[in-house]
Amino acid sequence: MAKHCEVCRIDLADDYAYQGHITGKKHAKNLQFLEFKKAIEERSIFVSNWPPHFTSVQVIDFFLKYGFIESHKCQRDYALIQFAERETVDFLMSRPVFIDNHKLRIEPRKFYQNERTPVTQASITLSYEDLKDIFETETTFDSQLIAFLNAVQPNDVAVEAKYGSVCASLKQIFKIKFRNCKVHRFGSTVTGLSFFHSDLDVYIDIGLPIVESEDDTKPYEWTPKKIFRVGKSLLFKRNNIFTDIVLIPNAKTPIIKFRHAPTNIFCDINFKNSLGVCNSHLIKYYLSLDVRLKPLVIIIKFWAELFGIAGMGKISNYALTLLIIFFLQQPERAMVPTVVQLQSSCKPEFVQGWQVNYDENIKLQNTKNESSIPSLLYEFFDFYAGFDLGSKVLCPLDGKAHPKTVFASAEELPDTMFRYREYIRETQNPMLMHTDKPMCLQDPFELNHNVTSRVNGRTVAFFQQHCITSREVCKEVQENDYKTLFSILFTRETKLDKPAKVRMLIKGELFLKVGLPKNTVLQPNVIYRGHFTINDWYETVLNLVKEIFERVYKFKVKLESMDREVKQQKCDVESDVHTKNKTKTILECLGYFKLWYGRKNNKTIFDPTMSALDREASISDKMMEELKKTPASSIPIISFTCIIQKLQKPVAVELILKNNNSAQNMFKEFSDQMCNKLNQIIDKTLLHMLQYKKKEQPSQSS
Repeated sequence: MAKHCEVCRIDLADDYAYQGHITGKKHAKNLQFLEFKKAIEERSIFVSNWPPHFTSVQVIDFFLKYGFIESHKCQRDYALIQFAERETVDFLMSRPVFIDNHKLRIEPRKFYQNERTPVTQASITLSYEDLKDIFETETTFDSQLIAFLNAVQPNDVAVEAKYGSVCASLKQIFKIKFRNCKVHRFGSTVTGLSFFHSDLDVYIDIGLPIVESEDDTKPYEWTPKKIFRVGKSLLFKRNNIFTDIVLIPNAKTPIIKFRHAPTNIFCDINFKNSLGVCNSHLIKYYLSLDVRLKPLVIIIKFWAELFGIAGMGKISNYALTLLIIFFLQQPERAMVPTVVQLQSSCKPEFVQGWQVNYDENIKLQNTKNESSIPSLLYEFFDFYAGFDLGSKVLCPLDGKAHPKTVFASAEELPDTMFRYREYIRETQNPMLMHTDKPMCLQDPFELNHNVTSRVNGRTVAFFQQHCITSREVCKEVQENDYKTLFSILFTRETKLDKPAKVRMLIKGELFLKVGLPKNTVLQPNVIYRGHFTINDWYETVLNLVKEIFERVYKFKVKLESMDREVKQQKCDVESDVHTKNKTKTILECLGYFKLWYGRKNNKTIFDPTMSALDREASISDKMMEELKKTPASSIPIISFTCIIQKLQKPVAVELILKNNNSAQNMFKEFSDQMCNKLNQIIDKTLLHMLQYKKKEQPSQSS
């Protein structure tokens, strides 16, 4: 009997053919595409019927107050708006929305069969299949390398023509407001490391003085927020050229993302980070020192992108390039100089307080390293496969891996870091480098910046395990003159070790005063020392972690041991436990339900006054209503130990999750979600607690 597949819109001869079809790649791909479209629909709205005197730019600005907008498409009388969160759409659809006393028409977005899905950067990346013929046709490594580089990289003329037109469009529009503005490219399109699908990074210098403080400014003065607002407005007014605009105003370096419609190039622009321009020129200079370096970096960059090591939320391409430069600086290779060597003979020039100039004409010793590119690949993978990335800070500044402990105070910093030492001593509330991360790679100019601060422990392990596999590949193919290096290197899968242990860090930072009792003000000696504030924050976070396990994931939690610190009634007694650097709490957790899976499908409209923890617990309660309709397993599907450790330098709580006897893949699935979700729930709940206290203060004083 014939069967029909709704996903693929095809008819199958019988049930046997249908079962074979739904387990195939084509069906899986179409199903994934369908889910992708559904996810966009759930986060998007169709808006029309706004007042005639309102522009589409004003409409978009109006909706920004409801939530972060990922992209939008505006016409004269309607707009399609895609938000980052589904809850924003649920909220807007649940009530009438007025703009200037005019009721808007808001409908859910629907894709029709002939409607194109938005173009994304992920949809235009290269795969090994696109290059497979090259490695099968060419017979030597050198000929394969030439063909590979031609296949993945545009030539210099194409780069200038393609990306130059985007810069010309930007300059033309920004000159309307900033007559003397300059548009500077940076990133891979400057260093020569771009692929055909690479996006464009741009720094726009407005050509006018910028006042950093947003307070008490004169109307004619330009502040960062004012520049961002004007830049956003200029782009929105040319939405036939600049489309899919996404605003990220609250990042360390605020950026505006868009797609340049005439060339289909994705672009990020900022008005602050001129250091990016300096870094790009440094990398370009390094690559010019040896003809082997650019091909080496391109191969490693493609390898990292192919296996998901580099990219959004992983190791950035900039960080990956610095890892290669650091590897090449090591004495056993000495193929490129350190930044200290380059800066030793020139008068310093500063950008944002950091020396960025160097002597490009410095006389360098000819390298004695004659290794081939395949040999350098092997050495790179071997170098990082066993490197202790957890305890060292890699510094291209001086080419050394320093222990993290030397960054604990300015006095312990090596002499090569004298500018960083001066910055710490002379700056009020200096921003210190984040060394409490699984991977630390210091920026060569901005010495307080860890360029891998967003890389989590799982990505570091993933990178190193792939280095081990790729090292073995390089060793294997040496016997056939590396003829099969590319074909095996780009296809050899790495068997990843099952995670037996996962580490997470919850920082104190802004939330240290959350949870303090009202009578804290009566204890100035304790507040002066900071002990009670810190201990109270520890207790608050500990309770939140336990509540998340119990209320959100419905785990059975057993408190094995607890080293409680000073209690409120003893806070005026001097005790050694105040200065104890680490104390531990151990939670034994058993779970019978997979409540970390499918949570997005159970979201609903919540009261805005609910905390993040209460919202997540409510979702779990709703899921449990369905799960209780079927018999529960008497054997736990997940079992792990959570060790909660208090840290004081910096003030933080470290969580170590150790797998005990979980069902297949359960611990990995859960820990992956926890790495993304735990800090988010805790930060939002602590923020909710702070806001609640602020609201309560007036009533207390009245």
